[in-house]
Amino acid sequence: MWESGAREGQKDIGVVAQEVERVLPEAVRTDAYGMKSVDYARLIPLLIEAIKEQQKELEALRAEVRALKGQ
Repeated sequence: MWESGAREGQKDIGVVAQEVERVLPEAVRTDAYGMKSVDYARLIPLLIEAIKEQQKELEALRAEVRALKGQ
């Protein structure tokens, strides 16, 4: 929930800019007032690659389970 400004009291969905900034500083902008915001478009390619990596791991684990079950 926004704590101040024009959107005060409104709910929103997102990520914490300071947390993103620790691992991907180029995806975070800081305005003249020190407010941080995330450039979500810069996150999309990384998220897609992470999903691909997880899918490969999931497929490998499924194959391992099938092998252990003797299928």
